[in-house]
Amino acid sequence: MDMEMGLKERKAWTRDDFRLMINQTFSEYYGKFRDQFNPDEYMQCVDDEELVKRFNAFLERSEDNMITQDNVPWLDLGDIPSTHSFMRSESQQVYYVPRNRNPELVYVRYSAFRPKFHTSNPKERFEKSALPRKEVTLRDFTHTTNLCSLMMKNYRGKILLYDMIGYGTILFGLLIIILLGVGTSGSESGNWGNMVLYILLYFIFVPIVYKVSKCFQCKYLRQAHFVLAVVCRAENNRYYLRRGVEVRPGYLARWIEFSVVDTDGGKKDVIQVLRDRHVKSMEQTKKNVEADHQRYMEGVNRDINSQAIELRIQIEQAKKGRELTDEEKQDIVNAQLARPVKEEYERGQGDNAGPRAGGQHGMPEEEESSGSVSSDWDDWQDP
Repeated sequence: MDMEMGLKERKAWTRDDFRLMINQTFSEYYGKFRDQFNPDEYMQCVDDEELVKRFNAFLERSEDNMITQDNVPWLDLGDIPSTHSFMRSESQQVYYVPRNRNPELVYVRYSAFRPKFHTSNPKERFEKSALPRKEVTLRDFTHTTNLCSLMMKNYRGKILLYDMIGYGTILFGLLIIILLGVGTSGSESGNWGNMVLYILLYFIFVPIVYKVSKCFQCKYLRQAHFVLAVVCRAENNRYYLRRGVEVRPGYLARWIEFSVVDTDGGKKDVIQVLRDRHVKSMEQTKKNVEADHQRYMEGVNRDINSQAIELRIQIEQAKKGRELTDEEKQDIVNAQLARPVKEEYERGQGDNAGPRAGGQHGMPEEEESSGSVSSDWDDWQDP
């Protein structure tokens, strides 16, 4: 009878479930900047990586899985740094990569040179952590890091490849400049003016190459973060949560976090701990969204005011048929700045028409590392 009830309650995970979870997670995450959110980018990962087929058993509604679509309908994206800004693209975010200082927390970073999550002397780091006390084995710890590395191959791996190509191109250009310098210095008829031109062209060329390589990374960073979050959710259901341990994705998939769930000596339910943390994290994220939106609107106001001032000066000059004096121009400037342009603009836009920050509206794009909404992060220092 119990087996029949269990079978009735089991519901396979589908592609539509992924779409629902993606919308639930990122609509809340982006807030007023939700027009940055493109669900098709994440659904592409679902199809390309065959996530439904690969992780169905650990995502479906089942008595075997502790977190399901019913009790945790969103993806855990990990701690979002307090330095995260929706006014910058993913490749331009600034954040710190955490170090292993707390035995309750184990971090495995994505290597800067090899396409894999890697830590020096993983066995020693594992044994000094709190994971063995929670009956987590080194074999499963290694299995999880290898699985995450495999799933990041088409995302973080490509980003690493783009970086290597960019740096290789820059070094190749430097080598050419050096050879030209050697050739010019060894020639009696050498034109040093041309040499100066080559050097100037090189310093123009370097930031362009760097910028272009970063522009290609933004989509892969978003997708990497999503895929790693899915893998962590599946691994938590497969093995970790039942042992009081949680695997969480690092910011933009830069690292993996293994942490002991603080249930206050068993007084709190694990699922409730996850839900409470999510609420707190979203509150902090909303504050960041509001702050970014305010900064954006201030920039919009400056643009609107400057255009309105120029237009009003032109109109007054046309009416009077002469050039306005400095005092008359200053009166127009003061009158325009006194008008509540921002409030009028916000009323016209409405709450749900958040401006798009990032590549589409010409905002810059870059990466590297953070603060966090968790109190533990405040103790970390720049490695």
